[in-house]
Amino acid sequence: MKCSHINQNKITNENIQQWLSDLTTLARVAESLPPPTQTAEASALERNTRVDRNRLILPVLGIIFAIVVVVGVCGLIPVVVTLLSNGR
Repeated sequence: MKCSHINQNKITNENIQQWLSDLTTLARVAESLPPPTQTAEASALERNTRVDRNRLILPVLGIIFAIVVVVGVCGLIPVVVTLLSNGR
């Protein structure tokens, strides 16, 4: 396991046992709470996405098509440069 942002020397069995104990305590407290009685209202984006999923298809297909075209054009640039430079 490679953790580049954590000093691995500080990870010990005792630390891991303490973290797991803390997480278990947090889970027990969360499960003991009553369920929510009031739910948050869905945002406009969430409502629109649930109602009309097809509105998203055309923009996504357009973006994919544009990426394919740009990659294709970038691939052709060296070929065109080579052809133009050999023609001189």
